[in-house]
Amino acid sequence: MITLLAALLLKGLVVLGISRILPGVKVKSYGTGVAVAAVYGLLSAFLLGPLKAVTFPLIVMTAGLFVVVLNAFLLWVTDQLLEGFRIKGWGSLFLATIALSIGDALVWAIVHRLI
Repeated sequence: MITLLAALLLKGLVVLGISRILPGVKVKSYGTGVAVAAVYGLLSAFLLGPLKAVTFPLIVMTAGLFVVVLNAFLLWVTDQLLEGFRIKGWGSLFLATIALSIGDALVWAIVHRLI
């Protein structure tokens, strides 16, 4: 439980940091960043597996790069669900998706090493 909470709070910081770096990504506050991390995490947990199963041929044909498109879709859905989170344009969406994936990997490494 502590690991999950620590990861969620750190991912909120990652989301807030991405909004400071990328001009097309707007996050209202740190609380909104944590909400983005929570909603995106839940969407990924429940939808990413079935989406990968349905799009498996595309994933194989693109050597796994289509997973970035799936993650971008989930981030776009998160954008549509939350009020204080906005991504303007497809370019910003894909850059934010890649940055969030890198941030998630770093948070995972940090949290699982320390806790």
